[in-house]
Amino acid sequence: ADVQEWLEKEYGAYAGLPLDSVDLTRIEKLICSHSVVRECEAWITDNGVLHVELSQREPVIRLDNGQNACYADETGFLFPLQSRGSADAPLVSGKIPFPLTKGFKGYLQDPEQMQWLQQVIALVKYMDGTVWETDIRKMVVRDNGELVLYPVEGKEEFIFGPPVRIPEKFRLLTAYYRSVAPSK
Repeated sequence: ADVQEWLEKEYGAYAGLPLDSVDLTRIEKLICSHSVVRECEAWITDNGVLHVELSQREPVIRLDNGQNACYADETGFLFPLQSRGSADAPLVSGKIPFPLTKGFKGYLQDPEQMQWLQQVIALVKYMDGTVWETDIRKMVVRDNGELVLYPVEGKEEFIFGPPVRIPEKFRLLTAYYRSVAPSK
């Protein structure tokens, strides 16, 4: 329905046109200009039916600096939140180390910023499918750049630091829950 709406609003009339007058390249570019679309292909069959096949960007993380928010897919492509609903993606909030510009879509150009984003994505992917996926309530970036993890239960604040040495840090968290927390 979204694709049909985009075509009607942005391409104009296409139904009933001679097959060779439908600009498939323009249709593909128009659809791919929407941030939620990763890639698409358009074609017309011999019976005159327009087909559009696309793959959608899947948000793996939501970033929010308190003023603006966006999603990032697994490649680090940033794209705006969607007005038709929100995706279930882990939230990282606070002092995000790069500007979140309303409506921005694309890759970060600064290599250090892109590296940080890729490390946070790696952190989220590491947690995916594990107990940590449901046990960590939120992740906040402090003013000094440290990442802090907050569990669903308890009042702990786990100062994770930069998103590096991820398996090692989660081994320490596991050790905390096995040894320290039970003795409390």
